[in-house]
Amino acid sequence: MKAPALVDLDAIAWHIRRQRPLEKADLRAIDLRGASLAGAVLRECELGGMDLSRTALARTTFIDCRLAGARFAGATLAHTQFIRCMLDGAGMEAAALSQAALVDCSLRAARAQGAQLSHVALSGCDLHGAALPGARLDSAVLWRCALGQASLAGATLAQTALSDTDLRATAVEGLRAQRSALMNNDWRGLALGSLRFELCQLQAGRFAGSDLSGAVLAGCNLMQTHFAGTCLRAAQAPNALLLSARLEGCDARGADFSGALFYNARLRDCRFEGARLAGGSWEKSEVAGLRAAGADFSDVRFAHARLNDSDLSGARLERSVFHGATLDKVRLRGAARRGQQGTDAALLALEQANLALEDLPCIP
Repeated sequence: MKAPALVDLDAIAWHIRRQRPLEKADLRAIDLRGASLAGAVLRECELGGMDLSRTALARTTFIDCRLAGARFAGATLAHTQFIRCMLDGAGMEAAALSQAALVDCSLRAARAQGAQLSHVALSGCDLHGAALPGARLDSAVLWRCALGQASLAGATLAQTALSDTDLRATAVEGLRAQRSALMNNDWRGLALGSLRFELCQLQAGRFAGSDLSGAVLAGCNLMQTHFAGTCLRAAQAPNALLLSARLEGCDARGADFSGALFYNARLRDCRFEGARLAGGSWEKSEVAGLRAAGADFSDVRFAHARLNDSDLSGARLERSVFHGATLDKVRLRGAARRGQQGTDAALLALEQANLALEDLPCIP
């Protein structure tokens, strides 16, 4: 490939005024601090290692440029575009990117601690080893980006889309998200107890083997999410939606799922002792091997659910609804059942007969 041509500031200004792209130029010998590249189009240019932190870059377009190790710390990049650029090791600490776009770029080991990304789109970018701790992504989109060994620790996502991503090798400690679309992501095996998610879309997420103890998932959509061997102890997930979710061998002791909808969910060998589940719905769910002694199921709908070999001893079931439910080998000793609907006659008959209530027969 032909070596980039050497240019000066006057040549750059000439191209900008005439709205012509600057092509195959080597800018490394130019001091661009305080200079303006606003509105410029640079194609196949060399800017590796340059200090661009005080360069005006509004509406600048970089195409197939080499910017490895370039420094953008504290810079403002408004409507700036990077297309197929090499930005490995670039420094974007505390930079402000607004309405910017990065397409098919390499940002391996880039540093963006405390950066502000507002209405920024990253598509097909390689962010392996990139550091974004404490960054704030507001209305941003990350699509088909690689985040292996990257760090989102302490970052905040607001109305941001990050989907179809393998996060198993990504640092996410202290990650916060509000009203963000985080669908079909792979969180397996991660320590996620410090997550703080509110009203987020987490559909089809994979959380097998992850530790969500103490995590906040308030009002999150967890439809078709898979939890297997997941620790949810003391998790806070009020009003969560778990439609068609799968929970296998999960530990949710002391968790708060009040108002949560487990509609058509499948739960097998899960522990919910002492959990708060009042006001929710388990309608049409298939439950087997549930251990929920002392849990609060008051005002919960179990209509048309199937509960097998489960222990609800001492659980609160006031005003719960079991219309059309099937209960087989369900233990209810000491459960507070007064005010139940749909199964009062059968339950009260057992109680009045002073039966042990070790096994409750199938109730049509």
